[in-house]
Amino acid sequence: MSLFFFSFLRLDTVRAAKTTLRVKFSYVMIALTIVGCIITVIRGKQAMKRHESLTSINLEKKARWKAESASAKP
Repeated sequence: MSLFFFSFLRLDTVRAAKTTLRVKFSYVMIALTIVGCIITVIRGKQAMKRHESLTSINLEKKARWKAESASAKP
């Protein structure tokens, strides 16, 4: 059935449709990337208002691990 359907379409028409679809898909990906960047910036600014940073989170985690390992030793 697929061959029957494509026998009515010219190859140039199919290629043009694929190219158009690829361009539209790339525009969607670009838009999603920009939205993701904006969301990341907003969340980062909110974290800075709460005085959270990756450095402080890592220091707290390491201190917790050190306390756990010290309490686990006999």
